[in-house]
Amino acid sequence: MNDPRTRVKQFLFVTGAALTGVLVFPGLPARADAESWNALEIRIPSVSREKWEPVSLRVVTSSRFGLRYPGLGVSNLRVGPLWQVAPWMLLGLHGSAYAEQIEPGHFRQMLRLEAEPNLQASWGNWQFNDRNRIEWRYTPTDAWWRYRNQLRATYQPSGWQWWPTVSQEFAWDLRPWLMAQSRLTLGVSRILNRSTRLTLEYLWRGRPEQNEWATDHIANVTLFFAPDINSVKGGSHAGGE
Repeated sequence: MNDPRTRVKQFLFVTGAALTGVLVFPGLPARADAESWNALEIRIPSVSREKWEPVSLRVVTSSRFGLRYPGLGVSNLRVGPLWQVAPWMLLGLHGSAYAEQIEPGHFRQMLRLEAEPNLQASWGNWQFNDRNRIEWRYTPTDAWWRYRNQLRATYQPSGWQWWPTVSQEFAWDLRPWLMAQSRLTLGVSRILNRSTRLTLEYLWRGRPEQNEWATDHIANVTLFFAPDINSVKGGSHAGGE
């Protein structure tokens, strides 16, 4: 059996190499921005024990600030129930209200309906999440579908206070099939108490903009609250909006 320190070094090397590859890949002409994302996720448990009822209600609020925004850039609220339909799958149904400042003082508003099956697995000290999200997006001038897939791995050895975590997410608009975003994160999580988890991440985002591939370098901070320590340890990450 490999020494835990050796396995962590291998984990950091692989994720660091992946991150470096994305940042230096020549690809399309790129323009870079810096942003700060902040998210708060709360899980309110259900008082009922009926199998068909949700196990909890999820409430997520998030905001974004960046050099390309004068002040608040994005505000988002997601609310919806969660069902533990199997030991290995958490299913969420959400409604989301989203607003982005597209020019000074003018916000584009969007409503979203989301179905989110989240597949969960563990292997030794590793925790894995495969989050699939199907979104119907509506604005006063348009409506379309988007599919998002995020793969996340977290290393959680007993006795450690900080857990390394890495994720990769792709998003495709279905009109026609077109890649809308790519997000790569590298960070750490820590349990602050039996009901609170803090996640600090560097997030690299690629997105098409005016026939170019724009890139953003993002500091992502997430606070996760749940009354059960097992939910805090094994729960899915908010990971932005």
